[in-house]
Amino acid sequence: MYITLFFWLLLLLPGYAVARHVAKDDLESGFLGVIGISYLLAFAVLSPFSILGYVFEVPLAAFSVVYCLAIVAGAVEITRNRWWRQIGRVSVQGLCLGMVIVGADMAMGAFHGSALVGDAVTHLARIRALVDHGMGNHNPFVGPPHTFPIYHTNLLHALQASCSQLTGVSHIKTWFVSLAWAQLVVASGSYVFERRWVAWIGAVLAVAYYGPTSFLVYPNKLAPLWICAIMIGWTIRAGVYPGSWNRPVLLGAGALVLGQLHGLYAGFACVVLIPVLGFFALYRWIRKREHRWYAALCVVAVSMALPFPLITRAMSERSPTIVSEAAAAVTADAASNESDERPWTTMPAQSGWGTLDARLPILVAGTLLALMGRRRNQAAILLAIVGTVALIFYVPPLCSAFIGLLGERWMLSRMSFVLHLGLVGLGFSSLAYSLEPRLRSSWQRSIVSVLETISKRSIVCTRATRTLI
Repeated sequence: MYITLFFWLLLLLPGYAVARHVAKDDLESGFLGVIGISYLLAFAVLSPFSILGYVFEVPLAAFSVVYCLAIVAGAVEITRNRWWRQIGRVSVQGLCLGMVIVGADMAMGAFHGSALVGDAVTHLARIRALVDHGMGNHNPFVGPPHTFPIYHTNLLHALQASCSQLTGVSHIKTWFVSLAWAQLVVASGSYVFERRWVAWIGAVLAVAYYGPTSFLVYPNKLAPLWICAIMIGWTIRAGVYPGSWNRPVLLGAGALVLGQLHGLYAGFACVVLIPVLGFFALYRWIRKREHRWYAALCVVAVSMALPFPLITRAMSERSPTIVSEAAAAVTADAASNESDERPWTTMPAQSGWGTLDARLPILVAGTLLALMGRRRNQAAILLAIVGTVALIFYVPPLCSAFIGLLGERWMLSRMSFVLHLGLVGLGFSSLAYSLEPRLRSSWQRSIVSVLETISKRSIVCTRATRTLI
């Protein structure tokens, strides 16, 4: 059943070929950056075909053929442009301690496997329906003509079903093994950092925090920790390098994939990214700066994720769904919250940065050092993105308004992933980045000292040898 890992490995080929054309500069971020961006762009290439397949209810074999054609086209393009050498060089760069940790996590993930209980039952039912009946938004729990509003046009489900069809492995085993691939792309979300060794720190932290999570392949994990993390990185670069024509293209690709993975997080991405990008666009239009069209196009590109949650909401209002005991408990909890006498509310502290423990001093120290360092512009943009969520969580009127908009308190709590990314980026990684010059100079002095000692001793030995001769 581990042959299914080759299905995900081959998906890197079309993604890398596209990345060489539209995200060449971003590929300098190192091994993890190449992995994360290549998979995201491969998903973006398959997204239009997935959407059309769901809408017109084509056989799953048609989507599998598109996957195979994409693999062949990617291999041909890489061979034609002689990019295999670059791929080999990037792979060699990945041979480091960080990749050993990520690789060990992947190996344990492949052995342990993804969760087969809880929400996995819903995902497996959807994948099984696609394998047996072809593509479509039919509800796997209720007979036709009822639709399944949640995870409609889901690209991950289509790929899991296609993997099962092409490899001949059951959808359950395909889902089980794909945890290893999920752990890799979640680690690649640390691309938000520009320096390679700092990115490895983010990856190792991701492994430490999410390594024991057996449901990392869920769309509600991949969407925030992989797609949203990379989109935050692209937003930061769009603000720092506003003249890059490929930023709107990349953000649009990320929005398209994010919408097909999870509609709720597509809405979250719009809430946290559009205000920052909108500020850049408005500032450049008022000051009549050049490249102001690119900033406006970035706003439009991120907005491409909005139709997916809106369609989900419209379908949910007119389609019956199966309500589980967990959903009933959440509904009861929401009703109890609504009956609270307090007019306003906030999210609990543990939904974001946690209580006042050791993480808060790390966050404050890292943020201050980042704002005073050479990368202060990038740090300020990341702080603005994180600050948007902090305002929503901890300003009572805003928090209550968003809970009323979403309808459930637990939905808003899912946005806390932005605070987690902010803790990694503005806390641990900023501290590491700030300490780099001192560590580098210390290492250099140590190396020079060792070389001088070796040189002096070799000279002494040479003189002694000459004397003896």
